[in-house]
Amino acid sequence: MRSLGQAQAAKQLYAEDTGSAAGLHRDCFACGHGEDGLGLVFDLSGVDAVSAEWFCEERFQSYPGIIHGGIIATVLDCAMTNCLLIKDIPAVTADMHIEYIEPLWVGSVVTVSASLVRSRSPLFMLDAKVVQNGRVSARASAKFMRADIWSDTSHV
Repeated sequence: MRSLGQAQAAKQLYAEDTGSAAGLHRDCFACGHGEDGLGLVFDLSGVDAVSAEWFCEERFQSYPGIIHGGIIATVLDCAMTNCLLIKDIPAVTADMHIEYIEPLWVGSVVTVSASLVRSRSPLFMLDAKVVQNGRVSARASAKFMRADIWSDTSHV
């Protein structure tokens, strides 16, 4: 098993390869290089699954002490995207359903995870969840569409 530092270094090298799916995704607000982003770093947690830990900062709250639902949606979407990126599959969210079960509180570390449920390229079905203090705070299911059009970045 790789250490966290080794995993981050490997992801950094992979993300810098602009020919890879992750390289094309390197500017993502949730898991990209931006200083103002969420800083999510995903690792394999199973054959077709990824997970990351994330600290719920006060700057992402909506109501006092509660993380904004849009940020939660972003974290869930990013987990599912990374589940495909780790397999070098560039894809975009086509349809996502979220269930907010209980508030996600500011000031603690949460685990966000995602798994590939079904694959029939160009469509992929995934599930994700955010867990805080051993309890599921939110979960999502989504369909992703393969996005090979990203391989042509001449318009960027």
